[in-house]
Amino acid sequence: MALAAYPGLKLKPTTGLRYWRANDAVLLITGEAATVPPRHGEDGNLACRVQPVSAASIDLALDQLVAAIPACAMDGSASCNHCHEEPWNPLILEGEVAFYPARGISPTRTDAGLDTNALIGHWHLPSDCVDLAPGANGATRSVWADIEAEPQVHRAASILTPHAKLQLRGRIEAMIRQILEPRHAAAMTVAGTPPPEFGSDAEAFATLSVWFSRTFVDDPVAAELIATHYRLYQADDPAEYRVLSQAIGGFSEALAMRHQAPQLPIDDPLGFDSDQRFAARMRQAVGPETHTGVLPWNAFVPISAGAMSVRALRLPDSFGRFQDLDFDRSQVLAAGTMGENHRPHDGQVPLPPRLAQPARLCSVGWMTMTTRWSRPRAPILR
Repeated sequence: MALAAYPGLKLKPTTGLRYWRANDAVLLITGEAATVPPRHGEDGNLACRVQPVSAASIDLALDQLVAAIPACAMDGSASCNHCHEEPWNPLILEGEVAFYPARGISPTRTDAGLDTNALIGHWHLPSDCVDLAPGANGATRSVWADIEAEPQVHRAASILTPHAKLQLRGRIEAMIRQILEPRHAAAMTVAGTPPPEFGSDAEAFATLSVWFSRTFVDDPVAAELIATHYRLYQADDPAEYRVLSQAIGGFSEALAMRHQAPQLPIDDPLGFDSDQRFAARMRQAVGPETHTGVLPWNAFVPISAGAMSVRALRLPDSFGRFQDLDFDRSQVLAAGTMGENHRPHDGQVPLPPRLAQPARLCSVGWMTMTTRWSRPRAPILR
């Protein structure tokens, strides 16, 4: 209507405002089930060999190449892995988790609204913390006191990744470089040798760990880090250092009554004319937003506060086999960054309040030394 009234106006697409989106919880699995077969080049080096062949046909050339494989494995001129048992290569994490929302966060009846005082009535922000703690008005309260008894069950499937182990390796190498590089450079300067310049943390770790093992530097932190790095990446690594991880895909979407899965295009080719016209209007309205479906029977939980428990885990591998993980509830641990208020109890992990749906900070009021509360006339932070 505005374009019709003012012909000089034009619609121009612009970049949308940035907003915050919640991350899904991550499961980290350790033990025998997380064992993956050795891969070519996983240490960063892949030995390759060019094998000359002289044959009149492709079949004879292939026979010559197959015959040369044992020799390549013996002299180390090519990467060869020997497998003496059925390979187990876990590929997918299928899980079922139960979410127990905090009271007031999710309406218990379809006609009931959300409790606007749910957060301040059950949580408070301690003066020396950066996260909310259970209890109102600063009073300490058990996190299990305000959790609903009826859970919301969520099922997810995601591709497993060894990223957690690789990330731990990178952080250990970076920390060893931070701790030992100044000492190593000082020792080289005293000896009259210019200190080396490392191109990466991995290169620095290779040199500094050897230097540390040959000196009498007393640093228990560095010694423990180097020992952990060795246990992580030795050939016969212990089972507790075999790690796979992945996020519980679609958990935050499910709290907002959305199913994270690709949807079929909207169409009704066999319907009546009225049905096809309706499908065409729906297809035009939805557009490319077909990444999530609808979960009409789920409760709307805009704040993911409460507790979560893992009910079942299954690991299908790349060969079509699967393994159901049999784990004890007492073996479920929470990340240390969650704080002392969120330690597991009987397999349930408390979840601090987090916004489950996309959100954006539109307005900020500043507290000053002279004014109790300063409210801006217009949003100043977006």
